[in-house]
Amino acid sequence: MSKRKRMRRRHAPAAWEARPARVGQDELEPALRQAENLLRRERVQEAIALLEPLLDVYPRAAELHHYAGQARAAAGDLWGGVGEYEKAQALSRDPALWVPLSLLYVQAEMNAHALRALRLALTQPEAAEVADRLRRSVVGLQEEVARLAQHLGVSEQQVEQGLYQMEEAQRALHQEDYRACILLNRRAIKALRDWPPPHNNLALALFFDGQPGAALATARQVLARDPVNVQALGNGVRFLAWAGREAEAREWWARLRAITPQGAGDRLKMAEAAATLDEDESVLQLLQPLAQPGVAQAYAPELSEHAQLLLAVAEANTGRPQAQRRLKGLPGHYPWVGDLLQALRAGQPGPGCSSRFPYFHYTEMIPGHRMREFTELATREDRLAPKRFRRQVDDFVARFPQLLLVAEKMTWEGEQPDAGVAILSTIATPAAHAALRRFGLSQAGADQARMNALLQLVKAGEIAEDTTLSIWVQGEWRDVQLREWVVSGEPQTHYTPEVADLLNEGAEASNKGDRERAERLFRQALELEPRAREAHNNLGALYAQRGDHAQARAAFQAALEIDPLYTFPRCNLAMYLLDERDVAGAEEMLEPLVGLRRFHPQEMAFYSYAQARLLAHRQEYERARRLLQAALDVYPGYGPAQKLLDRLAESIQLQAGYASFVEQERKLRSATRLRLQSKLTAPAPTIAEALSIYSKGALTGIGRQVIPSSGWTGLRKGELLQEIVATLSNPQHLERVVAGLNDEERAALRQVLASGGSMPWQDFEARYGNDLHESPYWEYHAPETTMGRLRVRGLLAETTVDDELRVVVPAELRAALDRSLLTVG
Repeated sequence: MSKRKRMRRRHAPAAWEARPARVGQDELEPALRQAENLLRRERVQEAIALLEPLLDVYPRAAELHHYAGQARAAAGDLWGGVGEYEKAQALSRDPALWVPLSLLYVQAEMNAHALRALRLALTQPEAAEVADRLRRSVVGLQEEVARLAQHLGVSEQQVEQGLYQMEEAQRALHQEDYRACILLNRRAIKALRDWPPPHNNLALALFFDGQPGAALATARQVLARDPVNVQALGNGVRFLAWAGREAEAREWWARLRAITPQGAGDRLKMAEAAATLDEDESVLQLLQPLAQPGVAQAYAPELSEHAQLLLAVAEANTGRPQAQRRLKGLPGHYPWVGDLLQALRAGQPGPGCSSRFPYFHYTEMIPGHRMREFTELATREDRLAPKRFRRQVDDFVARFPQLLLVAEKMTWEGEQPDAGVAILSTIATPAAHAALRRFGLSQAGADQARMNALLQLVKAGEIAEDTTLSIWVQGEWRDVQLREWVVSGEPQTHYTPEVADLLNEGAEASNKGDRERAERLFRQALELEPRAREAHNNLGALYAQRGDHAQARAAFQAALEIDPLYTFPRCNLAMYLLDERDVAGAEEMLEPLVGLRRFHPQEMAFYSYAQARLLAHRQEYERARRLLQAALDVYPGYGPAQKLLDRLAESIQLQAGYASFVEQERKLRSATRLRLQSKLTAPAPTIAEALSIYSKGALTGIGRQVIPSSGWTGLRKGELLQEIVATLSNPQHLERVVAGLNDEERAALRQVLASGGSMPWQDFEARYGNDLHESPYWEYHAPETTMGRLRVRGLLAETTVDDELRVVVPAELRAALDRSLLTVG
């Protein structure tokens, strides 16, 4: 069928705002009245900042949800606005709320929801003034339903039910609940049959759920019935391009670009497809008409923001100066826009070492929980049989073919290219190897990152050992030979039988722990052969074991004077330098060994171990891990390598493939903490005010530290807050909490109290440190820093007074804490 048979969106009727019943919480009234005033003056973001913290504290306050919905909708977050209005109506049961909710449904293109809400609204006396407009909207929507029912050959009731399921599926897609989206769309399809929209939405959900074949097949089914369906063609372009099938994607794009767009929705879908293929001029031609004054507001604001982002990137890629202004105007839910702006201001062609500005951030291309799944799989490589590991990796890549493009974007566009290199080397397909070669032989990024990519190709057998390549190193092209190491058990030195026996007996005595006899035997060997390098080195090891490090270093140096390329003493001296944190000195000490071609197995293992320690100091954990594994391959059971490998496994919570996602989370956590620090502005807040800014999860962590009794874990947020306030207000309980502090934490409290209960945050940090690197999820991870342990017990809070961040003790705790600190001592 023709796409012209789709449901058309109606403009919302004239706004008519109902006020829900009062919630009765006197403490909310000032905030709600302030929010009402801010919204009236169109200061939407300020209203959101005021209301957001209160939603967790008063989850059943209908009026609060009403104003939050109004604010979010005004800010362009229609899904958020709908959700808050629905909560307000469900809590208050106020029939008057059906009117504004129905208008929001219309704006969000949730026409079946709107129709139900409008019918309910018309039953309310309060709607009398706008009843005619509401009836016209109902009639218009019913006519759309009737036309679609006639076209599909089903009843109007069946169409309404199908549309309702489809709209719920769109909500699930927005919330990234792909399994629910698939189920709901399939229910909608049963009612709406061949109508394309639920099929198109199903295709998107299937792709992100790891079913790319089914997603593409669904798009083909739509096109078999409607060859010019814009959404289906756009979906196909995305699925094929992100799966690395660019030639096929361009065939679909050729069909799509020949279509004349019908309205803003078609233009945006076509622009998304063009952006997928980096067709900058097409993106500009499609979206520039929507950037005209007054046009962008003619369709959903959230779509307008997305269109503005695509348009800004196209302008940046084509050198248009308005790109910066457009990027600066985008809202905060595009956190990577800051990276684009920074690159644009610096005159770079793209972020990181990319040659262009990307339309899609790699975190948009694969669900976060799927990335964690792949990371966990990568960490099991050493514990799985090679064939089983390869089978699991191949299966994952088959389900999420966009992972390869994600890895490439991480390599070129992000700040940690080693993460992308690690993913590509794990994928290990011909396309992944080609991506590693492109990066390794480029001039992009750091020398070490590119060399790492080439070494992964050597390990995979994609580059033959001893191959000479032209590589960009230290700012110039150099011919570099990727050399082979030969590990041989043949002895590299020859002594008389008597000296050889003394060296062997000394080594045996040392292994048995008889150090005195070992030292005596090594000295006897030196009397017979002063240039016995092994004797000097082994004596150095004995001296190091007994703590005589000066003599140990002298012995290692003596061995090097005999043979400057002797691996053991050179590595031992390098590790002394690492113990002193002289990383540059250690690197210089190991440098002469780089050109060696032949090693004894123990030498190879020890050299790999020393290199791994050097890399660990640089926090290049993945490369260190691979070197340690190589050491254990040539010398199984080598204790130092195994111990360091175990320590690395404990210290790295998420491996390289997830590194950039960790960085993204760090940025988001930092932004969340900044918002938290700005929420409280009272110079002497009460306990309730200080704790009300926290989430339910954080309050659960506080309750675990403060509340002595059981049975509180099932409390709602407001009830839990009241319980914590009551506990801290009880002198006996407060004394118990103070008794659980250590000396430094009690000293920190005394310092703040001596300053009147408040002191600059930076002054506190200079003396006692901060908790910025600790987990904010107190319900799972209790803080360990002084600042964190005081905050999680409700004894210390952060407040911003006259633009200065301060730490404060809640007002009613100050005198009580003075007494408790005197009692506890």
